[in-house]
Amino acid sequence: MIETLLCFSFFLFVIRIRFRILKKYLNEQLMKPSDFHVFGMIFIFFDLLMAFLFHFSQFFLLVWMGFSILILFFYKKVVQIYRLRRFEIHFFIFLDQIILKMELNTSFREAIAAANAYQPIYFQSIMVQILKFVVFSQQKKPDLDSKFINMVLKEFNDVDQQSHLSITRLKMFRQRLKVCSDFRHRSGQVTRQIKIQSIVTSALFVALMIFSVLHFGWLPCWKIYIVSAVLFSVGLWGVFCLGKKKTWKT
Repeated sequence: MIETLLCFSFFLFVIRIRFRILKKYLNEQLMKPSDFHVFGMIFIFFDLLMAFLFHFSQFFLLVWMGFSILILFFYKKVVQIYRLRRFEIHFFIFLDQIILKMELNTSFREAIAAANAYQPIYFQSIMVQILKFVVFSQQKKPDLDSKFINMVLKEFNDVDQQSHLSITRLKMFRQRLKVCSDFRHRSGQVTRQIKIQSIVTSALFVALMIFSVLHFGWLPCWKIYIVSAVLFSVGLWGVFCLGKKKTWKT
């Protein structure tokens, strides 16, 4: 009885934490209000389902609590990666607008602010952080783990300090970004096929693992399952992590 009350109390605590995470994502503009309601409805449905299954086994409830938190964690990571990639693609247009406005005798900072006003919300939020660092050089760098953002920060900071060469430097910066983008695109085509094959192999491995467990059981062969999973994971790590380090640097 005590274990049941503790488990259910922890379940209510996880629901509260999950709601706070969703509110935080909404305030940080990581999700739209419509997405907030969709996530809420999905979580409520599965909460009720797990509460019903709780009478039969506490295992389902514990798994759902951990899985729901992982969903929110990976959602944030996926959205951040997607927005950073979209930022890189859209940045070329943004940089052209800055150069055009500066050629019309607008200062660098004013050109950034004016061009940023017409960008998507996610783009504006990133540029506001960059602009704050450029204007207030002592301020902490934006909390964005991106080599591209760091390169933009360095270049914009140098342009702001050397205003007499600002247009020339921005044009050279755009040309350098274009060359790097084309080079990464060509190198990406080389590694993309290997990654696709790795994903297909992973799906086959998981299917074979499920088939083996269902037909031979877990206990008689659990050592073989664990060893094969570890070896396969090491192989995937070599393909995705070590392989990434071997790609051409730009």
